[in-house]
Amino acid sequence: MKKIPLKGMLCLYPLPVVLVTSLRNGEPPNIATLAWTGEVCSNPEMIAISVQPVRHTFKIIRETGEFGINMPTAAMVRQVDICGVNTGKDANKFNMCGFTQFKSERISAPLIAECPVNLECLVKHTLMLGSHYIFIAQVLTKHITKDLAYEDGNPMLDKLNPLSFVSPNYYKLEPDSIGHFGFSKNP
Repeated sequence: MKKIPLKGMLCLYPLPVVLVTSLRNGEPPNIATLAWTGEVCSNPEMIAISVQPVRHTFKIIRETGEFGINMPTAAMVRQVDICGVNTGKDANKFNMCGFTQFKSERISAPLIAECPVNLECLVKHTLMLGSHYIFIAQVLTKHITKDLAYEDGNPMLDKLNPLSFVSPNYYKLEPDSIGHFGFSKNP
């Protein structure tokens, strides 16, 4: 199989698209679109996001040490893009997108009610890498829309209709289970 050089940005794909909410006293709540995020530890549950220091979101998270992660659906792609191309310094993105705030249990930033999965996160480590900083945060509380979860609380991925990103495009992720962890042990 012949290989050629990969051009452009580093490409691990697809990346999940998330809406990160943050709040600084005296300002409207902020929403940022991020795709450089992922789970990094299971016990305690930890997640990481990468943010450029020029972003308004960076300054808020650096100051408050907390943020919310809201997982949008593919149907929300227009609002997701609005949150990515506008700065919360100049606009109230909740109002721009018609999103409903719901109160977090353990952080001050509100979460987005329309997003089926929401995580409340407390920053534990910050790493400066170059163009981006990584915030590694403990997940304090997790929420899921009731009719999108199995009885055990796990998400129904086929009903979540998740959104993904491969620069510079958004994609629907249409899950079709092709196996489960450990299935290869059984012939």
